Amino acid sequence: MHMIQSSRYASITSNDQKSEHGEPLARTTQPYRPMTGSKDDRTPRTQVSQSETREDRDKANHTTAMHYAITEQLAIDIIEGRWKPGQSMTLNDIQERFSISRTVAREVAHTLESTHAVIVKKRVGLIAQDLHEWLSLDTQVIRWKLHSNHRRRQLLTLNELRLAVEPIAAADTAIKASIETRALMPVLAMELRKKAKSGNLDEFHRIDVRFHNEILTNSGNELFSALSSLVSIVLVSRVEQGLYPEKPRPEALDAHEQVADAIWKGDADLAKEAMTRIVDEVRASTEQS
Repeated sequence: MHMIQSSRYASITSNDQKSEHGEPLARTTQPYRPMTGSKDDRTPRTQVSQSETREDRDKANHTTAMHYAITEQLAIDIIEGRWKPGQSMTLNDIQERFSISRTVAREVAHTLESTHAVIVKKRVGLIAQDLHEWLSLDTQVIRWKLHSNHRRRQLLTLNELRLAVEPIAAADTAIKASIETRALMPVLAMELRKKAKSGNLDEFHRIDVRFHNEILTNSGNELFSALSSLVSIVLVSRVEQGLYPEKPRPEALDAHEQVADAIWKGDADLAKEAMTRIVDEVRASTEQS
């Protein structure tokens, strides 16, 4: 019985492997591999991987957002006096208060420590520090203060810094920037006026941030360039906190155009004078708020 089955199998495969001239052909058929599982279980591996990757990414983003929110809340607690300098808090305290994992609590502690808002001691925990110990120019510290009841004081000190830096940066850009950068400034100033006239304030503020950043980063001074992110925070925060007028003032638009024209023409003195008017107007409006 077994010999007959073997012979029949050989005959079938032999016929399948001969050409019309009786010449043997290489076997090209693939062995049969039955699919197992239900139809719903037959999801391609790449699709499963992409789904898992997306879920992992969403989970990581949620964890990061939670980490930043908790860090900011604890920082503001110190700024506003609820967590007094010298007082300690353990990782367990943070975990219980915010219902978070040990890993997230450690990340919060690391971020606070990196800005000198706290020091971490073994068997003691996180110890809050006086504000004068913090890294005042760190962008995270600036954001924390702007989101606290120290907002007005922080804006005033930042505007004083801008007043010391940006007029000189404008003068330097008029002299040192490339012809391409100098030619760009009148274009940006024109776009500012156009967006202000159309009422497209979101685009207006985006261009305003770029205008000031171009000046700082093309001044030829690496320290001025390093302050560009700080100035951006000031400009954005004024908008977020309702400190920017609903309609840009004509004199502010005029001053931006004068800065741009002076930079294009290489007139350092005029660029410095016009930029001084821009920043001084911001300082005055902040003091009156």
